[in-house]
Amino acid sequence: MKVLITGNKGFVGDRVEKKLIQNGIEVIGFDIKDGLDICDYRKLKDLSFDCDVIIHLAAADNDNPTEIMKSNVVGTMNVLNIFKETNIKKMIFMSSVDSLGIFQGEDKPLYLPIDDDYPCHPKKAYSLSKYTNEMMCRNYQKQCDKPIMCLRAPGIWDEKTYGKIENCRQERPSFEWDPYWEYGAFLDII
Repeated sequence: MKVLITGNKGFVGDRVEKKLIQNGIEVIGFDIKDGLDICDYRKLKDLSFDCDVIIHLAAADNDNPTEIMKSNVVGTMNVLNIFKETNIKKMIFMSSVDSLGIFQGEDKPLYLPIDDDYPCHPKKAYSLSKYTNEMMCRNYQKQCDKPIMCLRAPGIWDEKTYGKIENCRQERPSFEWDPYWEYGAFLDII
């Protein structure tokens, strides 16, 4: 099996790549840290040749809304078009709970507990890009009749994240709730 991973040098991508390689799976990495931009359709398509699966993890999350939308939406559209146009059998897209529009202090929830029917109402560029990408994945799956799995991950933490949070709580106990509360929505990464 041959897998293309976009964002393979990122926080999650690095670990996914290592696990796949440990299991004898051939991995083709595609990361901006290597000068490979998912907005470069031709290069992305060339490197996806003969892959069986795409795991799309690449995303921009910074203070530049234009860069976020370009990288996340145009980049994801490139990935989806390649998936549609080739013999790649499956695609996994890493979305985010941010697509709901209520994380990182973006807005208050309409109701709790948050369930599968919770209506998304994103406003910020990152959350809007993730929600837009989910809708594009749904549309493309209907067009190409191949499986696309969208994972709406909560915060993903490691030991460094816990250390930072513990230090912040010791310095300021209200850190648990201020500037925002994340509903206890996180996963441990190994």
